[in-house]
Amino acid sequence: MIRCLSVLVLALVCVTVTSAFQDKIDASKIVGKWEPDAKDAPPGAKIVMEMTKDNKLTVNAEFNGQKINMAGTYKVEGDKLIVKMKPPGSEEEKTSTMTIVKLTDDELVTKEGEKKAETLKRIK
Repeated sequence: MIRCLSVLVLALVCVTVTSAFQDKIDASKIVGKWEPDAKDAPPGAKIVMEMTKDNKLTVNAEFNGQKINMAGTYKVEGDKLIVKMKPPGSEEEKTSTMTIVKLTDDELVTKEGEKKAETLKRIK
């Protein structure tokens, strides 16, 4: 169950980053705490992602009473968000690259490949 949830959290983080195209991404706006938009969150899950100024990423999730905490790094290159994390129980670090579709003070929309775009809302 923990492995399944960690894969789900990692997938959400990876796919998370469907509006108009932005020519220039202001990477400083990505710093802060984010949670999945209600339409993109798994039912009953509470997920909080925090991205810091020093390019660190933490994910704290709770689903059906199970808690998962993960740490990793991120960087923004142009319109790409590159995330590196080691899921719980895994020996190898996973790298995901997403396209930032939209980044405002309150919303982060990302898309990975042909997957559906997903939205994060800033926690205030």
